[in-house]
Amino acid sequence: MANVKTVEFSRDNITYYGLPGSAADINRESSDTDDSIFGTAFASSQPTSISWSTSANGYFKGFPGYKATLKRAGLPTPLTDGEMSLDDNTGIYYLNNRAQSILNKDSPVEISDNGVVVNEEDIEYIDYLQGGVKFVNTYNVNGPVTISSAEYLPTRNVCFVQNFTLSQTSDTEDISDFCTLHNNGGYSIFAYQQQSAELSLDGFYTDYSEFVQDLDNRSEVIIEISPDGEGKSVARGYFRATSHSQSGDAGSSETENVQYKLSIPEGVPKPFSWYHAPDSAIPQAVKLLLDLWAERSPAHMRYRPENSNFIHYGKVLVEDCSLEGAVDGINEFSFSLKGSGCLEKIPV
Repeated sequence: MANVKTVEFSRDNITYYGLPGSAADINRESSDTDDSIFGTAFASSQPTSISWSTSANGYFKGFPGYKATLKRAGLPTPLTDGEMSLDDNTGIYYLNNRAQSILNKDSPVEISDNGVVVNEEDIEYIDYLQGGVKFVNTYNVNGPVTISSAEYLPTRNVCFVQNFTLSQTSDTEDISDFCTLHNNGGYSIFAYQQQSAELSLDGFYTDYSEFVQDLDNRSEVIIEISPDGEGKSVARGYFRATSHSQSGDAGSSETENVQYKLSIPEGVPKPFSWYHAPDSAIPQAVKLLLDLWAERSPAHMRYRPENSNFIHYGKVLVEDCSLEGAVDGINEFSFSLKGSGCLEKIPV
């Protein structure tokens, strides 16, 4: 049996997850310096440090595109005695009632442990978008964790949309030095820099669309994307509309497009985040890359070409993890990954 192509990712270089995609590539490129000399009409070049990158797609299988839901947050509503449960993978306590899990950042949030209000210094951060709380490492939880007082933002559907693109990007910077390049054969090392998220929506124009109003008012809105439509994998962010367009031919429906960019509220540590329920069907490799992008951590990659007895191994940074969905399509992630350090060829 021929060896089939695989692309796998790992956090610890021990447990790997295969990406459920259909296309992937590796690109290598060397910087070069012109070292042309007198006495010849030909140009000369000296290759210097080498950099490499990978791109691949990944499907969220099992859910037709029309199952996805898009929602936006509404007006604040009082919340008391919100029960929370620990996510063992992240160490974060999340509200059990996901319909109440968007917390109002402009209202105080009171966390209680076994009926006693937790001091602010014992809380590392509150994830307002996903209804989560992370305690500092030195704090020991004594009993049931609840939100004893806060406000939540209920959501409503965003309708008339036919397709969407959610883009999550991260800049990277070359931090190579003489010692590093000497030791790894001249392969560039990169580090994460600024991150951003953008959302593009396409659909039918209606007189009741809020998109133009969002642009005119420069409004900050919370938008939710659930590719499975079940709320078990949910992305949320604070956005502001930056452009709107509409068009249509005679005798045909008018269509519109709106572009949102991330808005960073003061005092909010997570202006964009994903939540994954323990029983979410999202592929583990996709979830891992989303997590590592959010953490600004590297991934270990194993890339095996079709009919090959070798794998290409290296560390990568997640520069882009975009999600596209359409009513007549399938939810598809696209990843752009920047190699950091040597790309090894290992027999299997």
